[in-house]
Amino acid sequence: MTKTFPALGCLPHPRGPSRPAGHLRSALHILLLLALVLLLPQSLLAAPLVWLQIESQPSRTEAIARAKEYARRLPDLGPVHVFASGARWHSLALGPLEEDAAWSLRRSLRRARLIPRDAFITEGRGLRRHVWPAGPLDGLDAQTIAKRAASGTPFPAASAPDENIADDEPVPARTEPAAAATSAAPVPEADRETPAEAKRRERRLDRETKRRIQEALAWSGHYRAAIDGAFGRGTRAAIARWQKDNGFAPTGYLTGRQMEKLLGDYQRFLDIAGMSTWEDEKAGLRIDLPLGLVTFDRYDPPFAHFAPRGESGVRIVLVSRPGKAAALSGLRNFFKAVDLMPANSEALIKKGTLVMRGTDGERQSRVFLRHFNGTLKGYLVSWPRRLDALMERAEPRMAASLVSTGKATLDPELTTELDPEGAASIAGLEIRKPARSGSGVFVDERGMVLTVPDLVADCARVTIDHDTAARVILPEGPGQPARLEPLTPLAPAAVARLAARAPRPGERVLIAGFSHGGLLGLPSVTDGKVVLPLVEEPAGGTTALMTLRAPLLEGDRGGPVIDRSGRVLGLVLGPALGGRHLPEGMSYAMGLVPGSATIPATVIAASSDIRSDGSARPSRAALEEMARNMTALVACWK
Repeated sequence: MTKTFPALGCLPHPRGPSRPAGHLRSALHILLLLALVLLLPQSLLAAPLVWLQIESQPSRTEAIARAKEYARRLPDLGPVHVFASGARWHSLALGPLEEDAAWSLRRSLRRARLIPRDAFITEGRGLRRHVWPAGPLDGLDAQTIAKRAASGTPFPAASAPDENIADDEPVPARTEPAAAATSAAPVPEADRETPAEAKRRERRLDRETKRRIQEALAWSGHYRAAIDGAFGRGTRAAIARWQKDNGFAPTGYLTGRQMEKLLGDYQRFLDIAGMSTWEDEKAGLRIDLPLGLVTFDRYDPPFAHFAPRGESGVRIVLVSRPGKAAALSGLRNFFKAVDLMPANSEALIKKGTLVMRGTDGERQSRVFLRHFNGTLKGYLVSWPRRLDALMERAEPRMAASLVSTGKATLDPELTTELDPEGAASIAGLEIRKPARSGSGVFVDERGMVLTVPDLVADCARVTIDHDTAARVILPEGPGQPARLEPLTPLAPAAVARLAARAPRPGERVLIAGFSHGGLLGLPSVTDGKVVLPLVEEPAGGTTALMTLRAPLLEGDRGGPVIDRSGRVLGLVLGPALGGRHLPEGMSYAMGLVPGSATIPATVIAASSDIRSDGSARPSRAALEEMARNMTALVACWK
């Protein structure tokens, strides 16, 4: 039987450094090794043959181009075979080879940097259909080719390739009638390798292969220790768990078929996601990214943006900026306001690391940031829920691979302030905006807030002061405020006290509110006057309705109306009520009268006069400070 072997080329791997094609010693060593393989005794050739899978490409066109490049650079060694491996991915493989020769060839080629470091040995189960070079192997799967080569069975006669088939169109399989069923869906043979044979096989593995096995075990969720290429008790236990979960005897030692399945499944994941090492000198970091799903877009300091590739919907933002570990809390607040991060996100800061997770019905997002010697580096990744199975495996690999390569950052001058307050976008990231926002007033030490009902009705979520979610309790009747109970306790700087009387016509008041929806950071305080206090007597209690003259804005709705002693008279309703519209510069307000149905008895008690410094009334400055401290920003999110 005559074996033919694939072409080898001195071309750089796309993700690694290159070597000149004229490394004669490496080339001669490989030629000698191939010659020895060709002269193997026929008895050895009867053993099962394997393939050395070099790399995978996302299309037939790219795979054939790479294979032709190998053949062009080293034309004396023959072709690299291209196989369709599913989901439009195509793999390049050398073989078929006797197993020991395949391991030796892999080791030599990797040392010479002629193939990628992640090339692996496989029996060819994932290599489903031979597509290049055209000839008698077309349409056969790799296992069928290897079995025929080992047994000496002749291949069908070569046929002329169809020149009209486009590179990216599927190639129809050419199979013999008798072999069609078996070649299309080969039946796996029983794994007859003993634990002793598996141990001997393992002793031949180099450290890099062991590291890759640990990576695959970590990817599968069975291994959580260091990726160091040392097989201790932790690795043995992980292998046993993986074997048990995949229907094998949990021996702790991988047989050849088990290793092929583990590494093959892992490689297919890498192929689909396109996991590759991205080294960014400007950002001063190195990280593994799913470059099959994203493509580099632009720098917008302190971020490097990666846009979705095709219709993947995946977005990645690398972060690189100066800062101490204490600055992680500010970055947490920033990313909570970013539109890509779901509003219900949770965050944890521990030992100089920020981890955030957020999920909604459409997307899932993660943030991972670490402090590296005076710099903060990491990423935000967001993907559609249909990619959960893939990205929940890819994102941990991103986190584990993140390394700082120096003190370089994307904003060494620290010119970009990541303050989302009032911004529509910052450095290319959209800031999430509520459907509407207004004001309220703190009424107890736990952070309960009163506001007007129409501000918080029909909201999917309501927050107090930017990011504290609240439970909404709407009133049973008209003319009563809504209550907001924070889901996590707040500590307001001041708590409102009610006036024990009704407002008087012509009384001068102060109105506090987030007039511009929080854009200014603090509430505004506006002078006003009570024009007309109206008192109605609905069933169940007293409702006071005031008419104010004051230049108020939409964001003032729900804000407190405060008398000159610092007591709260009511809440701003707005210029329209029940189809009635007041003249410009006027607004309705809901009166808050203690003891009426308007206010729950347990929330606010009437107070005596407030004294700030022993005088009859607080100073104007003290009144404004009190008003701002008791006013809450209320946001309604859809």
